[in-house]
Amino acid sequence: MFDYMKVLHVVPFLPKASGVTTFVVECSNALRGMGHEQTIVTKEDHADALARIDEFDIVHLHGIWPPFYHRFVIAARKRKIPIVWSIHGMLSPWAMKYKRWKKIPAWWLWQKRDLKSAAVLHVTSEREIEWVRAQGFTNRIVNIPLGTKLPDAVPARAHKPKRLLFVGRVSPIKALDNLIRAWDLVRPADWALRIVGNDERGYQASLVRLVEELQLGASVEFPGPKFGTDLEEEYRNADALVLPSHTENFGAVVADALAWGLPVITGKGTPWREVVVGSGSGSGSGSGWWVENDPENLAKALRELMALSDEDRRAMGERGRELAGEKYSWAAIAEQVKSVYSQTSRLRGGVSRTCGR
Repeated sequence: MFDYMKVLHVVPFLPKASGVTTFVVECSNALRGMGHEQTIVTKEDHADALARIDEFDIVHLHGIWPPFYHRFVIAARKRKIPIVWSIHGMLSPWAMKYKRWKKIPAWWLWQKRDLKSAAVLHVTSEREIEWVRAQGFTNRIVNIPLGTKLPDAVPARAHKPKRLLFVGRVSPIKALDNLIRAWDLVRPADWALRIVGNDERGYQASLVRLVEELQLGASVEFPGPKFGTDLEEEYRNADALVLPSHTENFGAVVADALAWGLPVITGKGTPWREVVVGSGSGSGSGSGWWVENDPENLAKALRELMALSDEDRRAMGERGRELAGEKYSWAAIAEQVKSVYSQTSRLRGGVSRTCGR
């Protein structure tokens, strides 16, 4: 016997380069594999699901701000269907300041009240809990990270030049200007920096100009966004990953890099303290660096990474791969989400459906 749940996932859209998309799709797939019915709707195709919302045990909302969420909140509240709401970093101080003029009316007209009505608020790091509590929310909060897929094997990586990989939005929030300035301080002769991702609001043009001003030549590359097998090829051919962001609620690309056996350098604006090198006390995995994201500190971490032998770098990558397998597989993440759903579904005044297997 097992608790069988029908869950409705609501998300505005599902862009390829999105941690939200990855969580919704991969977690839903893992839950389906456990025998639970998962329905995903977007802004374009949500009308039918809204009309038959009474069929679902849980309504799971992903992200905040679009007004169409409000319709689901009203419908779920009317039928006493519990809401699980994944914030996905959208209450960070940085995010709240961005287009603040547009968010303030929505915040006071419906968004804050709707969030308060959620049975559970889902975050992906301890830092995000602080952001949510700072906005005055007293709801139950669950901290469940994003997951990753573990490749069956990782390559030996004997190519030259070696590659330092960035994956993500090419956006000011990622502090890529600081990374390029750090690259200028180090000027490694046998490494290339690949900045892979979608340009946001023309930011890449300013980075290209900076590369030209610093005369870094072809050592900094902008291959554009990559998806699917093309993105896997980037991880396969990389030797390390860097994520210097000013702020991240999670930073899914770090989990992906660990799964691919890559050492990582992350800024302290990310929650990835556990990768730190030199963790004799057990406080970190010894699979990377967690540093201030100014050019000088990033440069120091780059020098330490590039001074490693191939054998030492592979050992760091293996420690990261072990960490990813233990904590960040989609099966492990889905088990945690399933537990939250099971507990929350009982708030409807009954229990979730029970089926025999």
